[in-house]
Amino acid sequence: MKKQFVTAVIAATLLGCVVSKADVVVKTKSNVEMAGIMSMQTDGVDNIKADKSYNSLTTQMTGGMATILGKGKPKEMVNITRLDKGLYWELDTEKKKYKETTMDQLKTQLSEARGEGKKSEESEYSWTVEVKSVEGAQAINGFNCNGVIGKATGVNKKNAADTLFITYEQWAAKEVPGASEVEAYRQSYAKAIGMDQMWSNENMGSMFKQYGSEFAELAVKVSETGGYPIRTIMTVEGGAKPDNQESNQPSGNALNMMSKMFGKKVDKQETEKGGRSKTFSFTNEVLSIEQKAISDSQFEVPEGFKKK
Repeated sequence: MKKQFVTAVIAATLLGCVVSKADVVVKTKSNVEMAGIMSMQTDGVDNIKADKSYNSLTTQMTGGMATILGKGKPKEMVNITRLDKGLYWELDTEKKKYKETTMDQLKTQLSEARGEGKKSEESEYSWTVEVKSVEGAQAINGFNCNGVIGKATGVNKKNAADTLFITYEQWAAKEVPGASEVEAYRQSYAKAIGMDQMWSNENMGSMFKQYGSEFAELAVKVSETGGYPIRTIMTVEGGAKPDNQESNQPSGNALNMMSKMFGKKVDKQETEKGGRSKTFSFTNEVLSIEQKAISDSQFEVPEGFKKK
């Protein structure tokens, strides 16, 4: 499960920031938090030249079990994608080794990670969806952005006390260098790995298909606002249960217990009847986009690296 989650995060991050045609360097930052159990930050740098990309992701656990156990050391992951050759290389910069995967093999791996091919189950929840534009523009990392907030509220069909609240906030800019190239590469990459273009555009959307088709509707409505996403924030919250209420769903009391284990305090209001407890959050930002010439050698396996 952990491997599948990390694979989904990496795939979504790559789809969220790749650029093409003109030589472009894109810097991004993302943060993921899971109910106080695990939190991590990823700093990404993409070097893009036509149908080639060199992607460096530096990930560090910033909270939760991994940090407590002393494994919070930053880890760099370097990938080279060659759509022109149908190849994907994973570089181990410490051991100077690399793994080669064909795009067809990568497509199969990501399909398995997303659980495709399995029988689709009906959502446990009934959903209502709304999308609203945010008044006024906002300057984010040098880009003039307009915001939109989408909300999906789910009520368990068998237990009305069990509720889920999914919020998707997106700030997008209309004038971004290389925006048309961004979309062109996304389409090519999405096609190569067999991912639906709508889900690739909405970054983390594929991770939330489990909540029902209505969330796809939310993602579509948000994408209709247009522009290039500069900041994307997604959260999932659950309705907290009183301690004396029996339920198979995570309760405020259960979250308190988990948080104590991992050294995180939970606000008392979050565990009171009618309150909410955040179970998942994801934030992704484009820090900068720079157009400049990139050498072709950047997209080759470095000299001295041995194939695994």
